[in-house]
Amino acid sequence: MGYRIAGLAAAILAALIPTMTIASISVGFETDVNSRYVWRGLVQDESPVVQASVWGSVSDLEVAVWANWPTAKDAASARPNELDFTATYPLAWAGMDIEPAAAAYWYPG
Repeated sequence: MGYRIAGLAAAILAALIPTMTIASISVGFETDVNSRYVWRGLVQDESPVVQASVWGSVSDLEVAVWANWPTAKDAASARPNELDFTATYPLAWAGMDIEPAAAAYWYPG
């Protein structure tokens, strides 16, 4: 029950709090509710999921965290089963725009 309330609260916050920018600092939050979790064509979770992300940037450096919460009724679903961490920094090099990125994936439990 608690995970459903947390998912609903996250969805309401995402709708009420748009991305905020102060000078060169920006933060944002969004959440999705999906019927199941499919990654690159492979079904990862058959039950509905809540997927949320939060990001922040200073100048051009952006960091983000994305999480997947299954909505199955067991106690383990009260926490995310996947967390993705990313960092990006756009650059201009040799007449091209490139954006190097680093990503880490964590599967708790």
